Amino acid sequence: MYGACVYATNGTDPIQTLTMGSGVNFADLDTTDPAPKGNILGVIRDFLFAGDLNPASTSPVPYGVQWSAVANPASWPTPDTQAAYASQAGQQYLYPEYGPVMAISDNESFGLLFQRSGIQRCEYVGGNQVFQFYTYEKKRGALGQNAVARVGNKYYFASP
Repeated sequence: MYGACVYATNGTDPIQTLTMGSGVNFADLDTTDPAPKGNILGVIRDFLFAGDLNPASTSPVPYGVQWSAVANPASWPTPDTQAAYASQAGQQYLYPEYGPVMAISDNESFGLLFQRSGIQRCEYVGGNQVFQFYTYEKKRGALGQNAVARVGNKYYFASP
């Protein structure tokens, strides 16, 4: 959930959105630039993240994440372009040896990206870099997409 909207994905079709209380069904996210297709969505600070990416132009990148423009989950400029730098949109490929992205935390100050056998922490730094990524855990990750729960400021997860 981002603001009053719920976002959903199945990894194949465009990201879907629904405004809470609107009485309408889910619909494709209306974007100027195509939003990524990924199997996981999450919110970190003022950004909507997609993970376990399925780009149309290349092979799947299960260890990749891409994030929207700041404070605009409907804006997904192509990463590494002037439009992306201006809006702080971007992408990052995590360590492939930790497997696919299984969950993205919904924390306001930093993010945790759970892969199958590792956890990455990302911190907002601004500028063209936008986020700094650190390896947080090298031996444990999330067993599946619904294997992570946040309770207060603690995370509980089932690990393989």
